[in-house]
Amino acid sequence: MTFVLDCGKGAAVAWAAGHFGLSAAETAAAIIAAVCGHIWPVQLGFRGGKGIATSLGALAVYDPRIVLVMASVFLVCFVVLRVFVVSGLVAFVLAPLLLIRSGLPGDHLLTAAAVAGIVLIPHRDVVRDALAVRRVAPTHRR
Repeated sequence: MTFVLDCGKGAAVAWAAGHFGLSAAETAAAIIAAVCGHIWPVQLGFRGGKGIATSLGALAVYDPRIVLVMASVFLVCFVVLRVFVVSGLVAFVLAPLLLIRSGLPGDHLLTAAAVAGIVLIPHRDVVRDALAVRRVAPTHRR
């Protein structure tokens, strides 16, 4: 239920921006503000969610192609890595890069990239752990 409501929150922002005829920059700012407001809500002492569902809802309404590419990348990564959160973060990061040559408007690419960057902030521990090189204790010869 939380996932659905958080998606709805992001979708409502993107829909309202389109409905009220906001410019590309204003729409991007509204989506980014919704994601930031979800991650760092003032009323909760700047401790909120991690922004994934809100981002997905907003981007799905803003430009569904972004979410389709994210879903494709996620599925491939999940089959290979078998790690749900890391696969999702890889999808967020790679989707804007993979869409560069797709004909997607530049403002949509920048919005997706900005949202991906923002979503990585609350997941920094996951990213740090995923990138950490595990040191193997040297073997001792007898």
